Formats: sequence, structure tokens, C-alpha cells
Amino acid sequence: MLVHDNLPRRQNNADVQKKESINPRKLTSTKNRRRYSSSTVVDSRLAEKIADVKKKNKPFWLQSLMVLGHGSSTFCYLSVAIAFVMYGMTVYAPKQWTNKYNKLQELQKQERQFSFTEEIIKNQLAESAKQSGSGLINPDPTQPPIFLPEITPKTVELNKSDTVEPKQIEKISPIAY
Repeated sequence: MLVHDNLPRRQNNADVQKKESINPRKLTSTKNRRRYSSSTVVDSRLAEKIADVKKKNKPFWLQSLMVLGHGSSTFCYLSVAIAFVMYGMTVYAPKQWTNKYNKLQELQKQERQFSFTEEIIKNQLAESAKQSGSGLINPDPTQPPIFLPEITPKTVELNKSDTVEPKQIEKISPIAY
């Protein structure tokens, strides 16, 4: 006996089509039913397959590669952050400090120029005061300066009575409880 005689025979698609009679009304209604029902079935089957794939244990080498990928991403972000901090410490901060220091030097130079100019003006004023026709007089220490108003203090008198009597306080009784 031959082996291929024991195997079940496959049916060709042509044989199946010959056996079924094609009805156009039945075909369209079946298509519509299959289209709507098959989309939900396909979606649920797809969701089940995805859940099965996620539930299945992944091989160790795949898990280690995934961990390595996540670790390298974290290391990359961390190294970029450290690079920004180092840039700030080595380039940006000294640059800002140099700018501020130059501004401080300029302000100190202006302060010295102002104080020098002030001393020159004081010296010129003192020399012009020594000249006789300038209209300036030397201050007299016995008289108050011109810009202060003349103030004469007034004495305050208190009314003193010889006897001090304490005030009598009337008792207040409660009206109601």
C-alpha cells in the first residue's frame, strides 16, 4: 500500500467553488456582515496577539540589549547635562566675571576722577574766598549757619496740684445673665 493513498486529500479552490452556488444577494450581505464583524474580531485577535507577545518571556540576550539601550540613553542625557554644567563653570561664568570686573574698574576710575574734580573745585573756591572782592566771608563760629532757622526753645509748664485724689469708680452690676 502506498503512503500517499492514506493521506487525506486536499480540496482545490475550484472544487469548492463548483460545489457552492453563487448568489449575489447572499454574497453582498455576507460581505457586509463579515466586514463589520471581522473588524472587531481582527481587532480583538490583534490585541490578544500583542498581549501574548508582551507576556512571553523574552530571551536573555534581548533583555540585556534592551537594558543596554536604556542605560546608554540615560548615560547620553546625563553626559549632555554634565557638559552644560562644565561649560557654565569653565567658559560662561569666567566670561561674566571678567565683564563685571571691567565694569567695576571703569566705575572706580570714574570715582577717582570725580573725587579729583571735587578737590580741584574746593581748592579754587578756597582761593577765590581769599581774594577781597569775591563777596565770600569766613564763617563766624559764634553765629549759626545761614541755612538753619532760628529756634528759641519754649518752656513747658505743667499744672501741678497739691493734692492728688484718686478717682472713684462706680460699681457696675450686671443687668441680666
